[in-house]
This record gives sequence, structure tokens and C-alpha cells, in this order.
Amino acid sequence: MIDYIIAEYYKGKRSFSHFFPVFFPLLITLLCIPFSRFMYFDTNLFVPLTYNWWPALFLPMGLTILSYQTVQREKEAHTYNYIYLLKQNIFWRAKIVTLVIYSFVANSLVAILTIILEHIIYDSENIITGPVLLTSLILWLTTLFIIPLSLLISQLTMPILSVITNLIGLVAAAFTITKAYWYLNPWSWSLRLITPIIKTNPNGTLMQKGDLLDTPTIIPPSLCLATIVFFILYASVPLILSRTRGKID
Repeated sequence: MIDYIIAEYYKGKRSFSHFFPVFFPLLITLLCIPFSRFMYFDTNLFVPLTYNWWPALFLPMGLTILSYQTVQREKEAHTYNYIYLLKQNIFWRAKIVTLVIYSFVANSLVAILTIILEHIIYDSENIITGPVLLTSLILWLTTLFIIPLSLLISQLTMPILSVITNLIGLVAAAFTITKAYWYLNPWSWSLRLITPIIKTNPNGTLMQKGDLLDTPTIIPPSLCLATIVFFILYASVPLILSRTRGKID
């Protein structure tokens, strides 16, 4: 497995795979400073904006493009003549694990940059460190399902369809996230679970005291659900893709 992961790392050099974990976190955190100051006229909205824009668009679409690219790269290189000589189950699992690592790095960097910038632009009483770290961890766990799902769609159909699928999921999340059945839409998990931690509504506004969405009790069972779904996909997607030989040119 380690050799396969190292191979995926080198194949992704000078591509979006190495661009996403560093540039996207830097971009989102630096963008939110002027937006909070000059559009919303309140620098205290820096953290709410960061943890609204990041899970609402940048993180899920970044993971989608990563998955799209890792499949498209194989197709453009016409490697299908020899990748079936490899252990297929490990080959696809290595792709998933590599992208999971990239996602962890990106979420960790967002947390680190947010905490550093908080200390620069916030008053000391407004700085939150623990919630920021916990929020990034939850965002990492609740968006992992996107990776194997996007790989599956990209490989069995066309890579662009994985992007379309995730866009539809994100748009649907905007309508379901405040509903009682929000948990049925996996794309709503990330924004819904961080709401009671970061005290920010899914629309990016600060949560008021007594808000109905301030329900920390949903976090443990929802994290269990997200983890179970990911491991089901992690176990099943490589098995499905291992049997696609000869079906895709």
C-alpha cells in the first residue's frame, strides 16, 4: 500500500493534487479578511466567513476536482493497458487514502492559518482555538465520502459527471440543511455539524442565543454516520472498480 501511495504522490506533482492542500487554505483565509472588514464591516466575522465558505464550496469542490483529476490523469496517459497488472483493490484504495491525506493537510492548514490570523486581527477575548480545531476535524471527517464517491462516478462514467453530482448535492444542501431530514443529504453534514461548535449559521451569520440549530447532541451520532458511510464506500468502491477492466477505454 505504501508504495502505491508514494506512486500517487509523484504522479500528482505539478498538478492540482499538490496545489489544493496549500493554496486553497491560504486563499480562503486571506480572502475572508478583507471581506469581513470591508463588506460586512466587522472583523469578528472572519472565522464565521472562513468556516462558511470553506465547507460550502472550497473543500467539497476541491475534493471533487482531486478525484476527477486522479482518474482523468490515468485516462489521458492511457495507462489502462498496464494498471490491471497491479493489485487493483490496493491500487484504488491507495488513491482514496492519498486524497484523504491531502484533505487532512488542507483542513489542518485552514485551522492553523485561522488561529494565527485570529491572534493578529481579533481582540484577545474573541479568539477561539479549541472550536476551530474541532471544526476542522469534523469538516475533514464529514466530507471524506466525497472522495470514493467521486472516484466511482469518474471512473464508471465521465469525470465531469462527478463534478456535476457534487454541485447538485451542494445546491440541495442549501435547501435541506435547516430541515428535520438534513441528515439524508450527505453534502449538508459538514455545515450542519459545525453550526453548534463555531456558533455560525449555515448562511454565514452569527448564531443568536437560543437558536434552534444550536444542538451539539447531533454531533456524535452524525459523526458515526459519516464515518460508517465513508468506510462502506472505502471497502466497496475499490471492489467495484477492480472489476471494470475492459469496460472503459
